[in-house]
Amino acid sequence: MLKRVWQLGLHEYREHRGYVIPTILVGILSLVIVLGVIWPGYRDPNSRMYTSGLGYASVKRKLGTAFDVQTVLTRREKVSIPYMGEGLIAGEPLRVPVIPMATITAVNVKEGDLVKEGDELVVLDASAALRNLASAELAVNTARAELERVRIGSAYVLAQERPEHDKIELDSASAEQRFLEAKLSTNRDMLARGLIAKEKVLEIERALQKAKSGVREAEFFSSMSERGYAHSKLIAENALKDAEQALAFRKTEMERHTVRAPADGIVSAVLVREGEYNQDTGKPALLLTTGLWFEGYFDQAVLSRIEVGQMAEIYLEAFPGKRWQAKVERIVPEVTFAEGGPEISRPMRPRGTGSPEWAATFRVRFAVEAKPADGIALGMTGNVRVLTEKEAVIVPRNAVLSLAAGRGLVMVPTADDGWEVRPVGVGYIGDTWIEVSSGLEAGEEIISQGHRILKEGDKIDVEKVDW
Repeated sequence: MLKRVWQLGLHEYREHRGYVIPTILVGILSLVIVLGVIWPGYRDPNSRMYTSGLGYASVKRKLGTAFDVQTVLTRREKVSIPYMGEGLIAGEPLRVPVIPMATITAVNVKEGDLVKEGDELVVLDASAALRNLASAELAVNTARAELERVRIGSAYVLAQERPEHDKIELDSASAEQRFLEAKLSTNRDMLARGLIAKEKVLEIERALQKAKSGVREAEFFSSMSERGYAHSKLIAENALKDAEQALAFRKTEMERHTVRAPADGIVSAVLVREGEYNQDTGKPALLLTTGLWFEGYFDQAVLSRIEVGQMAEIYLEAFPGKRWQAKVERIVPEVTFAEGGPEISRPMRPRGTGSPEWAATFRVRFAVEAKPADGIALGMTGNVRVLTEKEAVIVPRNAVLSLAAGRGLVMVPTADDGWEVRPVGVGYIGDTWIEVSSGLEAGEEIISQGHRILKEGDKIDVEKVDW
């Protein structure tokens, strides 16, 4: 029987050999197309065939079979997150005043000049100041001489304050008193023996009484001289100090006739001209811009993530491909409606909240390793990149759906082969991962693949994978 069938088949093949081979080739080609093109496209969620009424998903739902999905575990890692900001090169304006009221004899700088601290900027006529300085020097010499006269006791206004002289007078009066006392004692003995007249004794007693008065007077003047001399010396010393202070002021006044740069900087404006007479003391003569830093503007959402001391990189539009190292020097925790420097007058494009949004930024000052000598100019615009490290819960980027305004959605498998949607807070979005700021803890299981075609009520078949 089998032999007969084989013979009939072979006979038919020989009779229709021209049609059989093309038919087999067409069948093989059709099979290849079905398996290599149609079937993968039929199962591809991104193809139009997949979402059709007879698509793969519709057939699985009608059959009640589960959808294949992959899940991963969220994890906490130390990640590097860059924060970008816009800004410009800035400096600090400084008014350089001209103090003396005098004629301006020279202006040594012009707008745009680079100056160093101590450079001569403006010179004023100092003839009056020179006269005042000479007078102050004479006053110091006079006060010094008066102090010396007080010390030696020759000051004519201090005739009663010569302690050495009054001590000599006191010693002389005391000696005279002792002499008369001895003489009186001797004469009283002689009077008792009748050798002299009583009038002689009375004269000696009168002279002794006068000597005692002289001693008391000398003691008074000596005491007064001792106490007054210290005060007179103090007065003379103070007068000398006052004269020296006046001389120092005149020297400072003299120095102010040369206006010098108080710091390194750029001359932004020259407000005086040679030959003018300065009538207002303290009027600004020049405007300097000192210091050089990058003023960066960052979105308010990262205010708590940037810290003083963090390293950064500056990119200026005037120098494509070049970068400067910088460091966070100061943070101004004040949110304003500004972006990249100038105030804006209209809302930005919507960011997903459903209404136009205003730029809300805060300022950060960066110390930058750049100088005007490098070609850096005030006002140059550019970008800054701050790289921060932090512990964060992260998930694969593909796992988060519907990103908008710092929020997103993830799908979490449930115990009954189902799934649920969970809202999460979204932080930094990297190339392959997303920071989750709220809604998930480290170690939780979420769906990372196959979840975008799921509909309510669909069952899932979970395959746990690493990432």
